This record gives sequence, structure tokens and C-alpha cells, in this order.
Amino acid sequence: MNLYTVHTIGDLQVDFIKIVARICKIDVKVYPVDTGSELETKLLDMTSGIKGTFPMLEFEPGALMCDSLAIVALLVRTSAKVNKDESLLGSTLKEQNDQIEWITFMRETCMPKIETLKMMVFGQHYTTKQEFDILYDEFMKNMEVFQIHLKTKRMFMVGASLTISDIYFVL
Repeated sequence: MNLYTVHTIGDLQVDFIKIVARICKIDVKVYPVDTGSELETKLLDMTSGIKGTFPMLEFEPGALMCDSLAIVALLVRTSAKVNKDESLLGSTLKEQNDQIEWITFMRETCMPKIETLKMMVFGQHYTTKQEFDILYDEFMKNMEVFQIHLKTKRMFMVGASLTISDIYFVL
């Protein structure tokens, strides 16, 4: 399988895919794609029905998948055909749905705030103290969600074993 990305270092979504691929013992070759290149245009044109975004996994010749959560699920299911173990996805339908909720919350609510805070702290984004304080307070409210969940003496985000939401959480 081929993974195409515009960021080979420091991209949470790419790291997530690479870690799960390694756990699943699936060989995924990573290919950097230059922004504005013919390869980028070709790959974006190959995505069917949706606006393609990177990273993209080519899981069959000419067949691309663009969402990191969908890519990871495909990797786990592909691996499960050999080892009969889909536990990384959750052992019940509820656990599988809970994982989608947690990862979506982390990816769409928490990570944008974290990235913006990092840019502010390291001087890559100008901000006033008031703007910083507002964003920091929103970030801390998100962290309270995790704190409350993890105070229930859970070892894992979902279920009783390691799942993809645990992997995403520690990234």
C-alpha cells in the first residue's frame, strides 16, 4: 500500500496511520507529494465524489482513501483477515462508535486549539493576551472532558484493551 502525503514529518494523521500500520504488520510505503506538482493534481483528480485531502492511501491500484480514520480502519480490517483480530477497532459496535466520537473530538475540537496555542507560544502567530486567554480556557475545558473520563479508573479510552483511540490520544 502507498501513502501519499504533503507532510512527511510532524503530521499527526500520517504518524497515526504509520503507527497502526506497523502494529498491524502492514507494509505502507510513504511518498511525499509536492504542493502544486503534477502528482498532487493527479491524486486529487483520482478521488471519487469527495474533495481529496492528504494523506491519501492507495490500497489498490487507482483506489484512494483520504480520511485517516477510514485508512486506519482499513488497515486493521486488512490485518484481521490474516490474524482474525479486529480489537484495535473495538470489540463491540458501541466501542467502535465510541472510538469514532473520541477521535473526532480530538481531531476536530482539541487539535486545532492545540496547534493555534503552539503557534502563539512560539511566536508564529501574533495574538493579544485576551485572545490567548480565551483560547487557553477553551483548551482547558476540552482537557476536563478527558480528565473526567480517565478518572473513572479506565486504562484505555474505549473498552478493556488497546484501540486506535488510545493510539490517537497519545499522539
